[in-house]
Amino acid sequence: LEASGTGSRSRSRKEAGTGMTICLYPVNFDAGWEPDIFGSVRRSMEAAEADLRAIQEDLRDVLVSPARISAG
Repeated sequence: LEASGTGSRSRSRKEAGTGMTICLYPVNFDAGWEPDIFGSVRRSMEAAEADLRAIQEDLRDVLVSPARISAG
């Protein structure tokens, strides 16, 4: 997604015209979409979720491990 906007204001002189003020605020908006024909986006999402699950299991292993304190 991409969006942009600008603004401008102009006033004509009373001697040369009506003395009116004109304000312009054009806005542009573009959106794009690409079909995932070969499933690469889906596969990368599945891989990221698997990595997250592995990290969570590593954390659980640390939490249930008995604490070893050396009496040095």
